[in-house]
Amino acid sequence: MKKIDLHLHTQKCKKGDGTARIIELDEFIKKIHENNIGVCAITNHNKFDINEYENIFKEKKEFIIFPGIELDVKFSKDNIRHIILVCSPECASDFKNIFSKDDNRNYDDYKIEYNDLIMSVKKFNVDKILIIPHFLDKDKARSISTEEKNRLKEDLKGYTIILEPRLKTMGIINAHNEISLIGSDVKDWKKYSEVAKRLPEMKFTINSFGKFYELATSSNVFIKSVLNSCEKIEINLKYNNKLDIYKD
Repeated sequence: MKKIDLHLHTQKCKKGDGTARIIELDEFIKKIHENNIGVCAITNHNKFDINEYENIFKEKKEFIIFPGIELDVKFSKDNIRHIILVCSPECASDFKNIFSKDDNRNYDDYKIEYNDLIMSVKKFNVDKILIIPHFLDKDKARSISTEEKNRLKEDLKGYTIILEPRLKTMGIINAHNEISLIGSDVKDWKKYSEVAKRLPEMKFTINSFGKFYELATSSNVFIKSVLNSCEKIEINLKYNNKLDIYKD
């Protein structure tokens, strides 16, 4: 089965990014093919390289790729969260101008204010952009809390928000009427195959952003029709209580 990875890095943008994240176009395509990835997005830190994206997009390949970026979002003075944005290929130029217009920005120091993020996302139609915040145990210092998730959903009502936790909580979240996906957050392309083994599998091929969005608007439809859901064991306890154990 084809897999999905909406959290890829191809460049060293911030000081904390290792050089092992750097990968050339031909090698990138080779790695994606070798690991059976059907849907992906490059989400470099605070940078969307439209030239890199378009060069990959026009290549003959067996996967679809979406424009993406991973932003440092300033929720409050002391709370900087990481939120990935992925958009439809037809919006690549607008995506560049809105979220990554300055090619000379200091990627380490760059922060987008929360309210600016909301206003910028709303420049896109709801069916042209996806919001993917780090959530809970993905990276506690940079992940949104449950309260921040609720705030984001309220401020972006109508938009599709996909949560990115760690693998151990993905199945539980997906069983409770919300969509979550883990991405590779690749740090070393030489080790990508090891990480790719844990990526979500898709039950059938998705060949466009529109189809992906259509399915992602309903958590139940997405999990049942797109993802290979993790198995669940239901244990009966005393007093009519039940406990669900997820094979994650």
